[in-house]
Amino acid sequence: MNWTDEHGTRRKLWASGAARLKHVAERAPVGRLQTPATWQTNEVRNFQDQGLWNVTWLDAGDVERKGSWRIDGLTEKGRKLLAEWERRVEEGGGLRGPKRGGAGTDA
Repeated sequence: MNWTDEHGTRRKLWASGAARLKHVAERAPVGRLQTPATWQTNEVRNFQDQGLWNVTWLDAGDVERKGSWRIDGLTEKGRKLLAEWERRVEEGGGLRGPKRGGAGTDA
């Protein structure tokens, strides 16, 4: 599903990203050891940079955000994007969002 961030950058939410948002929405706060092993630090950073969730970086002096983390919860933007994803799936758009020519592509 395509969406645009506050900087005007076009982004795409894939099924795996929606699953991560849902995981956090249902279980927050979640730390590095409480998420599936497939979650990588760069993905956590990317979703934080996109404004989709709030993260606390736990290692002192970790300015590069490479150490331990805790995802405190979804932001309003993250909740809205997840809700839009779920609405589209429920309406039959499938896991990839609505088919071409559907009713809009931006959340």
